[in-house]
Amino acid sequence: MRVGYYQYHPEFGAPKRNLEKVEDSLAGVDADIIVLPELAFTGYFFEDRDELKELAEDVSESPTVHGLSRLCKNNTFYLVTGFAELCKERLYNTALVIGPSGLLHRYRKLHLFNTEKEYFDPGDTPLNILEIRGAKVGVMICFDWVFPEVARTLALRGGCCSL
Repeated sequence: MRVGYYQYHPEFGAPKRNLEKVEDSLAGVDADIIVLPELAFTGYFFEDRDELKELAEDVSESPTVHGLSRLCKNNTFYLVTGFAELCKERLYNTALVIGPSGLLHRYRKLHLFNTEKEYFDPGDTPLNILEIRGAKVGVMICFDWVFPEVARTLALRGGCCSL
């Protein structure tokens, strides 16, 4: 299993340019799984909930998710990426697992840090494990690691990965 991490500084409020940067940087990379940063396409520091709502995307209609799905298909790897998710009127700090066949998994951050509580709604997805090329992978986001029950739940289910 070859796991890579692509750490970069997303341009705030520029999902299209950030997607282009990721596509250009990861095209042709030989890896099984590549992990991107939290909120990799919008950036992190929002002025208010309205600004976040303007930048967040519905997963099913997202040009970012469609572009990442193509990237995964063309390179036969999987991505774990942070994503500002709009779902009806709710806003989530989400991690997506995307592979050659498209979106496989969505995890919404349970433990919001500091001012995140002003912008995001607490996550409502269960902690689950998925199998990628024989490896059992679980996902948590940043501040979730502080709470041992998150890592413990994922470990008891057979795997762990942090974004």
